[in-house]
Amino acid sequence: MKRLLLTIVCVFVLSAFCALRASALKFDIPAPHFIINNHDEPGGTYLNLEVHTNESEIEKIEIWQREQGASEYHLIQEGTGTQYEFVIENLKPRTTYEFNARLYRDGEYSPFSYLKYTTYSDFYVPEFSVTTSSGHAVDISITNMTYADNSYILFRKGPNDQYQQSIAFFTALDSGEVVKYHDTTVVDGATYTYTLESHYENPRGAIHEQSKTITITGAGSAIEKPEFIIDGSNEPIGTFLNLQVYTNETGIDKVEIWQRKQGDAEYHLIQEGPVAQIDYQILNLKPRTTYEFAARLYRDGEYSPFSYLQHTTYSNFYEPTFNISNAPNGGVDITIIDNSYADNSYILFKQAPNDQYPQSIAFFTASDSGKVLQYHDTVIVAGNTYKYTLESHYENPREEIYEQSKTITVTSAGSAIEKPEFIIDGSNEPIGTFLNLQVYTNETGIDKVEIWQRKQGDAEYHLIQEGPVAQIDYQILNLKPRTTYEFAARLYRDGEYSPFSYLQHTTYSNFYEPTFNISNAPNGGVDITIIDNSYADNSYILFKQGPNDQYPQSIAFFTASDSGNVLQYHDTVIVAGDTYTYTLESHYENPREEIYEQSKTITTTGGTDKPQITGFTLVDPYTDADVRNLSNHDFIMYSNRFNIRANTTNNTQSVEFFLNGKRFGENQEPYALFGDTKGNYNVGKLTPGDYTLTATPYTGNGKQGIKGATSTIHFTVIDDVNKTKDATVQIDIFPNPVVSSASIEVSAPENALVTIDLRNENGAAYRLGQNRVGSDRLMLTDWNADEVTPGVWYMIIKVEDQTFTKRVIIK
Repeated sequence: MKRLLLTIVCVFVLSAFCALRASALKFDIPAPHFIINNHDEPGGTYLNLEVHTNESEIEKIEIWQREQGASEYHLIQEGTGTQYEFVIENLKPRTTYEFNARLYRDGEYSPFSYLKYTTYSDFYVPEFSVTTSSGHAVDISITNMTYADNSYILFRKGPNDQYQQSIAFFTALDSGEVVKYHDTTVVDGATYTYTLESHYENPRGAIHEQSKTITITGAGSAIEKPEFIIDGSNEPIGTFLNLQVYTNETGIDKVEIWQRKQGDAEYHLIQEGPVAQIDYQILNLKPRTTYEFAARLYRDGEYSPFSYLQHTTYSNFYEPTFNISNAPNGGVDITIIDNSYADNSYILFKQAPNDQYPQSIAFFTASDSGKVLQYHDTVIVAGNTYKYTLESHYENPREEIYEQSKTITVTSAGSAIEKPEFIIDGSNEPIGTFLNLQVYTNETGIDKVEIWQRKQGDAEYHLIQEGPVAQIDYQILNLKPRTTYEFAARLYRDGEYSPFSYLQHTTYSNFYEPTFNISNAPNGGVDITIIDNSYADNSYILFKQGPNDQYPQSIAFFTASDSGNVLQYHDTVIVAGDTYTYTLESHYENPREEIYEQSKTITTTGGTDKPQITGFTLVDPYTDADVRNLSNHDFIMYSNRFNIRANTTNNTQSVEFFLNGKRFGENQEPYALFGDTKGNYNVGKLTPGDYTLTATPYTGNGKQGIKGATSTIHFTVIDDVNKTKDATVQIDIFPNPVVSSASIEVSAPENALVTIDLRNENGAAYRLGQNRVGSDRLMLTDWNADEVTPGVWYMIIKVEDQTFTKRVIIK
């Protein structure tokens, strides 16, 4: 029989640790037990915390708070030593908070206890009540119970409605907000169904629906409701409406007319009249708007039920006032007065003596009746006759509805100078930003040539160039692409001008390769610059492919309205030292089609740090309290209350777990292996055995953004079993409880590798020995337990790939 004697000594590391503990600050008051109260479900705007301690005569308890990432904690509450519940209010939803708690007694503080919690916003069904109120109406009350920003649509279906009608829309900014609606458009004895649709505000999608039905149970009136109609003898238009009220009731004191716009919560009293008054004119209505009207009678302190009307106003077209006249200082003045309640548009055309067809010279819009539009036309020749035509259009949809024309002869004297020949130089193809014009004349003694320009539709021409008669070529620069320009040229001699000669040209644009540069930014990240070199309105899509991307990902979209437009993008989602390929796709804006592609590659010198897994923590899911940090090759006592949290750096947004090959994932803190429900850790259960856990962090949700390094730990779940289940293996520890030493005897197959470790539930661990079983199938170890802290320990004996656990008590 071979004997293996193991003597456990305190090595240098342990000595250093002991010295460090001896020199550390000593607290006479232990840190309190600090937990989240599970009895009241914590939510987006409040949290119930509990502080527990066995210490006596505590004078006060302090609660400190900060948002994760903030540099400082702030004292938010103090309580007496007997107070253990603290309600934290006005928290932001979807925000991670860190809390500290400590005790105070006789001038001394305990260490802090810590908690971290991420608030959330789940949907809770709103409170929805529907009740009848006095005056034959229904009161609806909605109480928002959710920490998300929800919106609500209220529908109503009456006895004569085939479908439910939306009658109100509400938004609620926070939990507890109450919104009310008072529905007066109901009839006694009728039954109505109100339906409340709940929506997330962003994105807006229906997430819940509830309905309530009510029968109007008012006592009813002894007065019959009146007959309430629109007067058809006078065609209603956009700004007034004629209503009529009829009744056979006698002794009526007054008639009331109420009004609201469809969708408003309340009706408003707008007119009162005697029973002899039949007609009520409603003024100042908005065009294209739906109004709801209600009328009721009053007699001897009692009202009749309401009678209701609904009407959508509209706008009829009325011929505009259209005048043209010779201006005092030359030219023609055109005045248009809009007489319609519709939003009309007008196109003004002019036809000169030499024009085969009318030419559009101006475009106007009129937002309301009475708007005055004016145009001064200077492009005329004295003595010539011009025809001006005004086309009237509805603005939406744009369709011609009316046309009128007027003719005028310009009354100022003509010129003795012939107008010049005015052409576009065809030898140089015009493009989007310049144009070559030429002016020719046979006149002699000309002092100068003038070139005038305007964009089509503008009222006035502007003088842009002057030159001597010997100058033929005029280059017009800085024109906009896809724009129609009108040019005029005239001659000047001895105080007199010739008539104008006219040209019209629509610029166009071709595609030119954009300038595309990428560089490392001085303060980290990558700077991308795109210079548009085309006169077309192009659009650009920027793609990026990183070292871990299988395909390029689109990261930005730009539009460029003119040549020379500079577009810039600063990419911070990078890792220093990695290589990225940026690809720029060029598209025509309309129609949108890809016309060019170019790529550039860069190795970054600075950027965002990769997210990191800083460790793993064993968590009790019943209290949400941390048990202890886990190390590689750790042992965990078997329990049915089990979860493990991956601890991360602040730039982590999601974590992907694999446990023995099975995938788990979390998109918000805490990043727990078995997840959490509304911020509380879920309960996980693992059977005894060996496990490998990996965790990979990402800076974006759902494994998006920058990927960090994968962290791996191996651990073993052990059970408190004092009998082996394998008949070929027998383990004995004598004596147990252990006072100062014990013998460990392992009977196992010959040459089996035996490893013996000692652990407790606080994570303390010792390696007692490792050896192979001899030919006598027995391994005996003498163990000196003097340096092990008394208490309950677990001896983990591994025989090849089998693990056995023995509970040991050291006194």
